[in-house]
Amino acid sequence: MLEALQEDTSRLPFLALVYPGLMSGVLTLTNAHYEFVPLQVDNRKLPDPLGELTFRKNFPETWIFENYEITNDTTQLTLNIPDTVTTWRVTAFTMNEKTGFGIVDGPTDVTTIQPFFISLNLPYSVKRGEIVAIPILIHNYLNRSLDTEITLLNSNNEFYFMESTILNTETGSSEEGRTKNITMPANSVDTVLFYISPRLVGDIKLRITATNSMASDAIIDTLRVQPEGIRQEFNNPQYISVIPSEPIELSYPLSLPANMVPQSEFITLTVVGDDMVPVLLNLNDLLYLPTGCGEQNMANFAPNVLALQYLRSTGQYHREAKLVAKVKRNIEVGYQQQLTYRHNNGGYSVFGQRKDFEASTWLTAYTVRFFIKTLKYAMAIEKHIIETGLHYLATAQRDDGSFPYTGYLLYPAQQNRFGFTAFVLMTFLEDEILQECKGVTTISDFSIMHALEQSTYEGLRFLHNRMDEINDLYALSIIAVTLQMAEENASSKKVLDRLMQHKESDNESVWWSQNDRNMAKDVEITGYVLVAMLKMGYNKEAAEKAYKWLTRQRNKKGGFKSSHDTVVGLQALIQYPVKYKKSSGQINVVVNYKAVDDEKRTVRAGEISVDQSNAKILQTEEVSWGYYIKCIKCQNAKSRIVM
Repeated sequence: MLEALQEDTSRLPFLALVYPGLMSGVLTLTNAHYEFVPLQVDNRKLPDPLGELTFRKNFPETWIFENYEITNDTTQLTLNIPDTVTTWRVTAFTMNEKTGFGIVDGPTDVTTIQPFFISLNLPYSVKRGEIVAIPILIHNYLNRSLDTEITLLNSNNEFYFMESTILNTETGSSEEGRTKNITMPANSVDTVLFYISPRLVGDIKLRITATNSMASDAIIDTLRVQPEGIRQEFNNPQYISVIPSEPIELSYPLSLPANMVPQSEFITLTVVGDDMVPVLLNLNDLLYLPTGCGEQNMANFAPNVLALQYLRSTGQYHREAKLVAKVKRNIEVGYQQQLTYRHNNGGYSVFGQRKDFEASTWLTAYTVRFFIKTLKYAMAIEKHIIETGLHYLATAQRDDGSFPYTGYLLYPAQQNRFGFTAFVLMTFLEDEILQECKGVTTISDFSIMHALEQSTYEGLRFLHNRMDEINDLYALSIIAVTLQMAEENASSKKVLDRLMQHKESDNESVWWSQNDRNMAKDVEITGYVLVAMLKMGYNKEAAEKAYKWLTRQRNKKGGFKSSHDTVVGLQALIQYPVKYKKSSGQINVVVNYKAVDDEKRTVRAGEISVDQSNAKILQTEEVSWGYYIKCIKCQNAKSRIVM
């Protein structure tokens, strides 16, 4: 055969210049007829593939949560599936007058998937100027390796590109985008990091694209950027009484700190017809304090008791059944928690008997007094708990009738021996008032009852004998309340007369201060004085001015500066509307406000109406800085609002 092939003289009639595979450089042997058709190639630049990308940006956590009224036997709903690559679990239930309640047998899963896609894993928020790594996850579920180009776009110049997370090592770049290349193995997930430093406060958009020869994806996600620095809040509450035909115009220029972080300021205007609404809405959050000791637990327990007192005194106890139930639950939890700080002798300390060698007479008097108040509302407070606490205080009394200040407090009350003696006597007198007014007996042991009566007598005698040497305003304010509770009105009036000689005042307010820059103590003194004034109807005009001053010292949640002054201040604020009830007429106030900038240009204007239907609703508006509020209409002579 080889010899025959060597003798073969056959050949192609023409030179094989074209054959299959010629264009790709592959030599092909075939005896088939091959017709070559030249391919015309356009040399123009192809369009940019990024221009054809559709950005995925709809990533809700819940897709469908809708109520539909269906009248036909069958109904078809057509909804757009979100852009999230995930599995949606769909369930449904029905309500029918005839058939009742129905529910689907099981959930239906709807899975959305792409063979190639990108996703982000962002932090909840970052600080402006912080260098943060943006992790971009690339998912390749194709069966081949892909050379992929990932680009983070910055077309709006919202951040700087950085090279690492180390501060002060480089200056950020403000380029419009940065690209990284990665080879993605088949059926794999990989991560690419971009380091950025946000330059704007607010929500910035992150636009990311990923392209390769087989697939592409593009997403838009939001990164929350918060201002740098330490957050500070300033509250400026105002108690306003509006008279018909006499609109009030008020202006509140803002004095912002010189070292304020730019673009970090914001202002919220709230208006309410009942000044106790913020307290009722934030009963467990009146103070910016941790909770974890007996003193701090009482800072949350006491306002809940005062809330019940307010609701009952103003005739809302039965109307606000849900709120009352919530408050009682808070009290039950707080009561059980406070018992963990109880000593075997009936006293209480900050951290309890295991950690504190000695109980605190101040905390014991404070705790037992509010336990006694709670009994007025049929709460399940064990009477022997109150009895042992009262007995502990009585046995701690000195021979001269005063009470020693024992134990440790995180926030010392700073009362001298006169003020502290009056403070303890308030607890004894609270128990006597409960027995006289409600017929509730907290003491079963007659000898203990006699000891308390004797202790109260000795304590009051101690105060009377030394009244002329007491000049401390803090002590005098507590004594004024104690004498009122003991029904010694004449003596209490003398103390109030002395206190009025030392009042501070302006055109609208009256308050008391020891001028030691302790605003919390000023609130306590003014609160005690106001309580004493209200109990005996002393100087109504001064009482209203003291009430206005206290209202203006509150934080946005209705509390004050510390645990002590919050409770005393709330006691006064609660008793004022009970003593001087508002008009039975209808509240009808319109507040027009506008925000102006430094050049007095109006940047925002709005209107808030307060009437009987929404008087207990806290209405809130966010406005720009530099504003004034203008009350322009009132249809009730005794309409009052708090802003």
